[in-house]
Amino acid sequence: MIPLLLAGLGALAGYAVESEVGRFERLAASELASHLQGDEKSVKVKADIDGIFGGASGRLHDVSILASDFSVSGLPLFTEPDRAQTGYIRTLRLSLLNFNLRALGVEELSATIVDCRYDFGLARKEGKIRLSKSGVGPGYVRMNATALERFILHKYREIKTVSVKLENDKVYVEGKGDFLLFSTEFYVSARLVPKNGVELWLEDAWMLLDGRLPLDGSGRILLDSLNPILDIDADLRLFGAFHISELKSRNGLLELWGEARIPNDPRR
Repeated sequence: MIPLLLAGLGALAGYAVESEVGRFERLAASELASHLQGDEKSVKVKADIDGIFGGASGRLHDVSILASDFSVSGLPLFTEPDRAQTGYIRTLRLSLLNFNLRALGVEELSATIVDCRYDFGLARKEGKIRLSKSGVGPGYVRMNATALERFILHKYREIKTVSVKLENDKVYVEGKGDFLLFSTEFYVSARLVPKNGVELWLEDAWMLLDGRLPLDGSGRILLDSLNPILDIDADLRLFGAFHISELKSRNGLLELWGEARIPNDPRR
């Protein structure tokens, strides 16, 4: 009789934990989806509890967020450090695919962030998921040449046409522009170099303006007007979510590696 009773209680506890975790997954997915745009957007959250009693205490071993086919005007996920840290996420995994971040198209953004906290009481009482602390972990971003072309045309209004090639760890930019002191057709071959953790600069550049080597300083004017070609905080409003340490430009793709975190909400 006692073994049967214990088995029944165990099954009931397991059902309660599974129900609580399922509720967490649905709430977290709905919370994130509310900050994303797009008719085809997809958001899924999968959570695994940390130990037998993890669900009852708000301890989660692994939370995976998979989102795709959306647009967003800035980072959709922040921490709110003034909230309670009663819930624990050992590993938070992000996999964001095929989305537009402001004016930049991104093929993939992934991160594995350890040691995160959230307000477990708020989640249970009001059904709201709020991170209160973020750890750090490796991150990765990939985009293609076409996405960079569209971004350059959006960022630099003086550039009228542009084409971008990413090969052999270099970038090749060709186009036409109306700059402050002159109009020109330009061709630039350069290395992309990360600076200050958030910027991409054109360095060791070789260029032609209207088919000729610039000898009058106009090449430097053009390069200064383009650099940094991308500032992921200023241009994309990432607020320190990603710190670039390495990049590769090859086979038509730009890949970035670095350290990722969920930054504090700048509005609080």
